[in-house]
Amino acid sequence: MNSIIIASFSVLHGSPSEYAQSYFKSDQFDFDYEEFTREIGPVELANWSADELKRDIVIEPQDIKEYREQHDVMAEIQSTQKQYNREIERAIQNKDEITKQALMSERERKIGDIRNDLMDDKYVASQIRAEKEKKIDIYISNLNQRLNRLHDEYPYSYELTNIKTGKTVQYGNINDQAAYKKAYSKDKGYLTTQLLNSSMGDEWDKGFKQMNIDPAVFYKGTIIVPEKKLSEWQNYQDFQRQRTSFYVIIACGILSLVCLLFVYKFRKEWFQNHILHQAYRRLSIDIKLALWIFTIFLVLLVSVGTSSTVVSMSTNFNIFIELLFLLPLGTLLIYLGILQTVWLIEELKEGKNLREEWDTSAFMSAWRLLIVKPFQMLREAFSDSPIAFQVAIILFVLFMWGVGTSLVFTIPEMALVYIICVFMIGLPALFIIFYRIRYLNKLIVATSQIATGTLNDPVEVKGNSIFAKQATMLNQMKEGIHVSKKEQAKSERLKTELITNVSHDLRTPLTSIITYTDLLKNPDLTEEDRHHYVEVLDRKSQRLKTLIEDLFEVSKMASGNLELQKQRIDLTKLLQQALAEHQEQMEKASLSLKVTTPTEPLLAYVDGQKWWRVLDNLIVNASKYALEGTRVYVSLKKVGDVAEFVVKNVAKYELNEDAAELVERFKRADASRNTEGSGLGLAIAQSIVDLHGGEMNIEIDGDLFKVIVKVPLTI
Repeated sequence: MNSIIIASFSVLHGSPSEYAQSYFKSDQFDFDYEEFTREIGPVELANWSADELKRDIVIEPQDIKEYREQHDVMAEIQSTQKQYNREIERAIQNKDEITKQALMSERERKIGDIRNDLMDDKYVASQIRAEKEKKIDIYISNLNQRLNRLHDEYPYSYELTNIKTGKTVQYGNINDQAAYKKAYSKDKGYLTTQLLNSSMGDEWDKGFKQMNIDPAVFYKGTIIVPEKKLSEWQNYQDFQRQRTSFYVIIACGILSLVCLLFVYKFRKEWFQNHILHQAYRRLSIDIKLALWIFTIFLVLLVSVGTSSTVVSMSTNFNIFIELLFLLPLGTLLIYLGILQTVWLIEELKEGKNLREEWDTSAFMSAWRLLIVKPFQMLREAFSDSPIAFQVAIILFVLFMWGVGTSLVFTIPEMALVYIICVFMIGLPALFIIFYRIRYLNKLIVATSQIATGTLNDPVEVKGNSIFAKQATMLNQMKEGIHVSKKEQAKSERLKTELITNVSHDLRTPLTSIITYTDLLKNPDLTEEDRHHYVEVLDRKSQRLKTLIEDLFEVSKMASGNLELQKQRIDLTKLLQQALAEHQEQMEKASLSLKVTTPTEPLLAYVDGQKWWRVLDNLIVNASKYALEGTRVYVSLKKVGDVAEFVVKNVAKYELNEDAAELVERFKRADASRNTEGSGLGLAIAQSIVDLHGGEMNIEIDGDLFKVIVKVPLTI
């Protein structure tokens, strides 16, 4: 299989007509001969003498000017001064006045010589001539080396005479038996060559530009290729090997093609039952085409290199290693290419729905991602412009549409441009107009619903246009009204509960006071009963006083009228004092207190009395509502730049309330209100924490009740 492609590229690489004729009629020989005639002029025919070239050197005023610019007088003077100054400084340190004076005199003399030399035109001209003569010597040396290589590289013999000077140059014997011969004369045309070669180095620019040398010289004579030198000429032998290999490759390619057609005709199942066939069928159509094109490209790439290498018939070891790699790789690629070609042909014959496969292909997915989506983004970017700007552009498009329509009737040649503009600009603009009108109608309907209090589903937000922003604001208005209604309903419910709770909690001690007051009016009471009734009256009066004071305090905090007396307080010591005060109360309630506090002080800028009230309320709340025989966990720690105070306990009562409502006034976990308390403890704590810029959160997990208080620490 490899030989088929290699043969094809061998035909392209070297055409049959190239190898069907003699080497001396090939393009390769023409190139070699032209290179030889171009080189022989400056290398041998010119027969340059260094003395003659040096004699023709011309020094122009511009050369002197450029030399002075290149050799900066001040720079050389400064360099000389720097050199002598070190020596003079050393003589001064050694207090050697004689050496010092001698060095200073020598320095001034050399500086004077530099000024005189560079200002003297004769001196500068001599320096320039010396540089050019050096360049000429280098050029002549290069010519001699090139002449030796020329005779070794090319087998030509020649005898050529300068038409102008009559000088003849001969190399070899032109009377030998010639495999190739070319004569130059007045009738057949002279050999034209140049005597100077600018490619020999930068000596051309620096040494010969001002010389009076003819740009081109004409020669007559004969150039031959002796037959006896053909066996030694590498280019000729390479051509013969390449021609032989060319015909061998063509024959192998034809034979391989015949074998391949035979296999495809009589052994088609080899392709159909291949192990890769089923996996190939699962690929999308665009992937199959891409794989096929990529494989063919690699086949062509490898075959070009292989054919060039094989046709060259080089015996270089590196070429052998290259073929050892390229031939198996080319065979594998051609095999895969043939398999894919056969499979693609079979699928086309099966009549599959190529349109459906193409729509679901990876290419179409990429098309939608890279083309369609950016177009949509462009439309959205246009939509984000101010509405006045959008209207102006759309009106301009419609106006130009009308102008184009009229121009088509007057200038029919513009019909094609007009149609393209209609499909690319006009129709999309028309679509945008109707799309915006439809969207605007939706917004008008949604606004009417909000006005009547109908809160249906939110308006669909599409894109980033001004209408989309309006839809977003309408949805926010709907959500705000919905939340407001919920809050209003909640407020009404809490207000009713507040009135009920306040009346209950205030009426209970007040009823007791009235009852026991009436009992005290009985003149037949014993002193012991009278004393007991007075104690009850005192206790209920104190409770009523506490309820009223707490109610006023939480109201004052909620209104923001409470003034704080802030100072730096150690929260750790404050907590330890509060816990110590309630230790006995915890023990009576059969509760085990587990405390975790930091070893270092936690300083916060707070009102000490009010913060004590927070700690007191939370600890008292835990002692009242924690289940007997359980543990109450109290911790204080530093978290970042805040202090975090946590109280955790297992609730005595079932916590059915929303955690957020437990901080409402008169809310109590004891729904039957059998325990003492006003139901204001958490509300008061929440208000104090808020006034300090802190945060108080309640978490309920089954019967686990947890209060987390955070307050900023001082820096």
